[in-house]
Amino acid sequence: MPAAGIALGAELDEWVAERRKYLESVAATFENINATYVVSIGSPADVVIEALEKTTNPLLVMASHGRSGLSRLFAGSVASRILSEVHCPILLIRAHMPELPAGATAPFTKALVPLDGSEFGERVISEALDAIDDEALALHLLRVVTIPVMTMATAGDPSAAMNYGLVGEYLDATNDEAKEYLAALAARLGADGRTVTWEVREGDVATEINAVADEQKADLIAMSTHGRGGLGRLIFGSVAEKVLHSANRPLLLIRPKG
Repeated sequence: MPAAGIALGAELDEWVAERRKYLESVAATFENINATYVVSIGSPADVVIEALEKTTNPLLVMASHGRSGLSRLFAGSVASRILSEVHCPILLIRAHMPELPAGATAPFTKALVPLDGSEFGERVISEALDAIDDEALALHLLRVVTIPVMTMATAGDPSAAMNYGLVGEYLDATNDEAKEYLAALAARLGADGRTVTWEVREGDVATEINAVADEQKADLIAMSTHGRGGLGRLIFGSVAEKVLHSANRPLLLIRPKG
């Protein structure tokens, strides 16, 4: 073997040994948990996807790093590919979150679940509960009613005045429908004793999601994605992008099965 090849091999061996030692130290911090670790050489996206395919009911946990880390996370080709191809729940944790005291645990006690009123969207609830696997997890359901905006394109006549009476009727009807929907869903989910609360808000969806998460002191925001390529649309969609950039708590992304 040429000297250059031998040197490269030795460098790779040292690289792997350093990272294995690091993972070993991380695994040792988990008490009463069988933590395993592996160091692989290759495409990060390929390695992660392959590992998930070999795991039964996986939960992928990813961290963002530094200021605007979530932006870089979703803009990066590696993370973008992982998020667009995997079908398991993905838990995103921002690096700036305060560290816990030594020996402390961070159980999720309350999850905020934004819903759009569709049965497909409701699947985030069952799959989030499966991922968290905690019978004591409380749920706060949220439906955000958006205020319609009349643009020149939709109005036809730029000088036409908006009919605020119709807008008011629309908001009243939509609010009533949303309240009936969430009340029925909360009653169904709470039938087994789980604590389930709900509310309807008006305004910008992403803004209200983060505001309610703060008000409710939710430990987690669980959001669903929709349809084929849903994760891709979630990442680049304005609503989810705003939530991801400003959320100061873990975010669980669910692509409902089926």
